[in-house]
Amino acid sequence: MENRSGSVIAAVIAAVAIAVSAACTPGKTSPGPKPTAPSLTAPSLSGQALSEQQALQAYRGMWHAYAMAGQSTSSQNSDLDRYTDADALAALKAGLATNRSQGLISQGEPVTNPVVVQLDPPGAPTSVEIRDCLDTTNFLRTKADGSSFTDTPGGRRQVTATVKKLADQWKVTKFIPGEVGSCA
Repeated sequence: MENRSGSVIAAVIAAVAIAVSAACTPGKTSPGPKPTAPSLTAPSLSGQALSEQQALQAYRGMWHAYAMAGQSTSSQNSDLDRYTDADALAALKAGLATNRSQGLISQGEPVTNPVVVQLDPPGAPTSVEIRDCLDTTNFLRTKADGSSFTDTPGGRRQVTATVKKLADQWKVTKFIPGEVGSCA
């Protein structure tokens, strides 16, 4: 029996809340082509435009890698390290571990529609803030053994993410997902 994946993201939200609190003591679109490794050479793009493109690619890659990793109860063969680091990586791995401990796997993939909202510094960014209305409506969780499972429905939620250039590679280092219904 297929079930909605509100809890997939809920598990990630819980892991994000833990990671953030520990670190902070201070129209619908299709997913499009699968992300590939960011290219560091694109002569037709300015430095700023290239940074934006690579940051968006890392963000989309993060969700794709998370969806692919969730299709199995195995923690092997994940591309999460390729697209994430720091709090984001810890939160996603915690979400996968929670699902794995409950015998759950995911099906489908969340639909992203990210936009860049801030560049720092503006001319030659090394940090990019992204805002998305992530749609988890068709990102489903099921029991790996095929038994019945009741999940919270997914939906559209606002996500704010920070993507940083680390050793010449863009990676999502933090993301904060809102509740279902937090964006139109």
